[in-house]
Amino acid sequence: MKKKVLFMILSATMAFSSAANAEIIYRAENYDKSFIPLDLVIYRPLGFLTTIVGTAVFIGLSPLTAFASIPEPHDAFEKTANLFIVVPGCYTFCRPLGDTSPVQFPDP
Repeated sequence: MKKKVLFMILSATMAFSSAANAEIIYRAENYDKSFIPLDLVIYRPLGFLTTIVGTAVFIGLSPLTAFASIPEPHDAFEKTANLFIVVPGCYTFCRPLGDTSPVQFPDP
């Protein structure tokens, strides 16, 4: 029962977090109304799980990333964090609901 309540709260939170960007949705170039239910039910929860798993992988790879940061340009942590945390997080939380455009890597 607790899992169902937690799932409903999490789903409602993700649904209403994108509602604040409603004016952006209608201006998006790759906006598709038929993609909204699929985005809300499947892609957002998967993006959230990917962000959590990516954070765990980033923490696990931190010692190896530290060795990779020794030579120039010393940006291994930024690139690894962008790949495992920032991109899935932006796909889940920053992208307007119904937008089908791919997420771009942020500039380090």
